[in-house]
Parts: sequence; structure tokens; C-alpha cells
Amino acid sequence: MNYFFSLGAWAWVILGVALLVIEVLGAGGFLLCVGLSALVIALITSFVDISWQVQLIVFAFLSVISTFFYWKYYKPADIKSEDPMLNNRMERLVGTKTVLIQPIIAGVGRVQISDALWTVHCDEELEKGNMVEIIGYDESTLIVKPI
Repeated sequence: MNYFFSLGAWAWVILGVALLVIEVLGAGGFLLCVGLSALVIALITSFVDISWQVQLIVFAFLSVISTFFYWKYYKPADIKSEDPMLNNRMERLVGTKTVLIQPIIAGVGRVQISDALWTVHCDEELEKGNMVEIIGYDESTLIVKPI
């Protein structure tokens, strides 16, 4: 620890640059603020001689405050997607019309959509070959109604 602080402002420059390099690898913004805080401490300690305890306290304070402001004001939290159902395959199937490949008996049957077989639930008993429309889903079961 004494060796680190014996380097003076260069120790903070090394730490700041190292944190910014790690941030480039994908830390999601957190290390950006901490790295910039280290560089600010390097700037301060190059002009003012302060003890290492005060340096750590100011560094911690700057890191927390800058990270808070980054997450609160800079980082976009409500990103609107062009396709909000992109990662919800079952939601994307709602409204699809398809043919039963197995009859619905006791509320359960099967359909094929593209290359996937899906278990379906319907309140009515339906024969194989009937057209159904997907109106929702529950866990991994599609809910259908007859057309």
C-alpha cells in the first residue's frame, strides 16, 4: 500500500487508466465513473499534497457520487425497442392461426408452428385438423380458441 502511494499522482493515473481499459471490455458504466474519479484524484494530488487517507476518502466519495449521477441521469433506463417482443417467442405467437395436429382432449392438444410443436389449451374439445387462433399463453402452454 505504501508503494502505491509513494508513486504520488502517477498511482492514481495508472489506476484510472486501468479501470477505463477494463470498462472498455464491458463493465456497463460502473468502472467508467470509478476510473474518472481516480483520474480526478491524480489531478488533485499533482497540485496539492494530501495524505493517503484523505485521498482514499475523496476517491470513494467521488466514485459513489459520480456513479450515482451516471446511473440516474446519463444511462438510458427506458430504451424503447423497435420490436418489444423480440425475446418473448410465445408473445410473438399470439394472434397466429394454425391447425391442430392432435385433437384437444381434456383441454390439451398440440399444434405445429414452423418447426416447433406446441402444447395448447382450449376450454372446448376440438378434432384434429380444426383451425385455432392463439389468444395467449401460460408458462409453456399456448391458449387457443377455435376459429
